[in-house]
Amino acid sequence: MPSLSSKAKETIQSTLEAACTKESGVPGLVFCAIDKKGTFLTEHAVGKHGLEVEQPMTLDSTFYIASCTKMITGVAAMQLVEQGKIGLDSAEDLYKIAPEIKEKKVLLDGGKLVERKGDITLRMLLSHTAGFGYSFFNERLMKYSMPAGFDEFSGDKEDYLQQPLVNQPGSRWEYGVSDLAS
Repeated sequence: MPSLSSKAKETIQSTLEAACTKESGVPGLVFCAIDKKGTFLTEHAVGKHGLEVEQPMTLDSTFYIASCTKMITGVAAMQLVEQGKIGLDSAEDLYKIAPEIKEKKVLLDGGKLVERKGDITLRMLLSHTAGFGYSFFNERLMKYSMPAGFDEFSGDKEDYLQQPLVNQPGSRWEYGVSDLAS
């Protein structure tokens, strides 16, 4: 069973502590090393929640990871493809998992919604060609969502499930909530 020596753990901890200084601009961090079986090898929290914040980091500190969820979702989705549980180009497989995507319409200039001209696939979700956008990047979507707006950062699936597509599926690339949809 793999493990880390106490010397290796000390080296990791001192390296992490040296990285978290006012000069470095890194106020704090939480580190964890896990082997492929899920066994914790070492973990360490160092620093504070902010440069001007006194609250110390802990192993339970929560972080906002924004679009890093796209990478995590992408890896998980590709593992399902590899296991044969979903097809990369199968709209039917995707709609079984996320039926609400099947009903998405496309938002045109002027706020009119029209039917999609094609299906959405996992490949499109992962490559940002499914037609989704972000209201803070796409003026049509921002205007459509007024006056309340969509809060893509709320963590509430209703904030992105109510959004229409901003492009026909497969027609162009646009950075958006594709990982949330998947």
